[in-house]
Amino acid sequence: AASLELLAADGREVLSAASLGAGTIAREALESVCRRPVWQHLETLVSASLARVDGDRYALYDFVRQCVRQLGVSPATKQRFVHYYRDRATHWLETWLSEPETADALRFERGNLEAAVGWAAWDPESCEPLTLAWERSYADVGAHDVRQDILDGAPSSPATHRARIRLCLERSSFDAARALLAERIALALPEAERLLYQAQADILSGKPDVGRTRLERARGHAAPHVAAQIEVELGRAAVSRGQRREAESLFASAREHARNIGDARLEILALTWLCDTCQQLQREEWQRYAEVLERSPWVTRSRSLELRREMVFATAALDEDRLDSAEERLERARTIAVRLPDDPMTVILHAAEGDLAWLRGDRRAARDAWQRAVHQAFERGMHRWGATLSMPLCLVQAQLGAHRVATDTFHAAKRCAESVDDPALELGFRTVQDALAEPSETARCIDELRASTLFGETQRLRFLAKLLRDSGPASSTWCFDAQRGSVETPDGHTIELGGKKTLRRLALYLAERHSPDVFDSVSHDALIEAGWPEEKLDVAAARNRLNFALVQLRRLGFRPLLLREPGGYRFDPEQTITWSTRAD
Repeated sequence: AASLELLAADGREVLSAASLGAGTIAREALESVCRRPVWQHLETLVSASLARVDGDRYALYDFVRQCVRQLGVSPATKQRFVHYYRDRATHWLETWLSEPETADALRFERGNLEAAVGWAAWDPESCEPLTLAWERSYADVGAHDVRQDILDGAPSSPATHRARIRLCLERSSFDAARALLAERIALALPEAERLLYQAQADILSGKPDVGRTRLERARGHAAPHVAAQIEVELGRAAVSRGQRREAESLFASAREHARNIGDARLEILALTWLCDTCQQLQREEWQRYAEVLERSPWVTRSRSLELRREMVFATAALDEDRLDSAEERLERARTIAVRLPDDPMTVILHAAEGDLAWLRGDRRAARDAWQRAVHQAFERGMHRWGATLSMPLCLVQAQLGAHRVATDTFHAAKRCAESVDDPALELGFRTVQDALAEPSETARCIDELRASTLFGETQRLRFLAKLLRDSGPASSTWCFDAQRGSVETPDGHTIELGGKKTLRRLALYLAERHSPDVFDSVSHDALIEAGWPEEKLDVAAARNRLNFALVQLRRLGFRPLLLREPGGYRFDPEQTITWSTRAD
């Protein structure tokens, strides 16, 4: 209490405003409540150990919050706190579907929304949006029981009744949802909305035909944007229950409604979900997606949509062999993706990096990028993308000489693809199987691929044709000139080691012990003896020198050849080493 008395009046007001929340609070919220800049006051609170910094947010220590509340907070400050979060809650509820980052904002503000509900007991008008936003803040983690308790304590209104219906549908309590729809208060909801909720209950309970009939009836009563928005919600619910075919149909319908009424935001939302659900858009859909993403200024407020915009244009550039443009777009996408490691579009980012590496002639980099994309896709349940990207992966593995690995990749992906009803995927796997079985028939495979009506619509099939066209066996020969100390790489570059005696000794030592039939690695001690034959080094210093030397070899161009094994290092036995001159 003594520390609080030492604060200036403005500082005490900032402290009082911060004490009204729970958890962390943003500086913008405090400035709105206090109606003045608060940065200096927050720094004072932090330096006085009354508050702490948490990223770009601030939090009071619990004992400080309790002490300030006991001393009392003015009713005007409480009112401004409630009104600020009421307005934010109203905005978040409106943008729940259209702005992907709303869920993050709700998660950060969960404690403050709960506190605002408590302070708003005197104001039912403010209490309703606050309660609904508080309940919605748990939606991304399920927490059905917690959400039910929140709604049970909320004032009865059409909006809270709507939330109860949605929660019942999410919990698969379809009978309970139908009972709520039969209550008198549900009559306050628009007829179209009631029909749409009934359709959702039918679709998700295994009665899709009945649900689709109700959906058609609802469209006759609802405004087009309402129908499209509810269709998106229906699609999201279908995704959560694994009903992907039904979800794709709903998202496609929502996209058409949004396009017809000129609602770019809703169209982007439907296309985004369609992209993530289908895991593959047709050429016309990609072009439309690019068009609406480029012309909508509010896209810049969402990192997730910015990432999609860059990836859509990068994919189009790769399809048209505009490699510099594609690389520029991918560089922007990488910068954005650092903040979105779990976004499904990162799988497409890795796939596009593989495509670019292949088109630039770097088959190993392409293989590594496609491996990352396939691994992420299957790990996240994106089986269609995982199977699709396995096609170029197994081809490039075969071209690099790893035929057994390519066969294993192909069969594993094909088993997964059999559960996905996709004619384009089926055509692609049939083509890859023929190309792997009879490499001499590659030209025929390309002709059959191009003759398909799916070829013009599916970007991955067009890229597969490019890959097959250039599918000659990759050169894997490294030519060592021991006398000059130079190495010619498979792509024709020359690595000069003449003036780098230690690196030259290490490279020649590993090359002398290279054999496609011997899989033993060269030990660390043997490499240290070969690299520094006349020096006596302690173990730690020797290991440090060796590690640094091997890093230098990789940087010079030996990365594809130099392998690290549990017992040491060796040159890749799948690569070929020849000698123009050998050491004396």
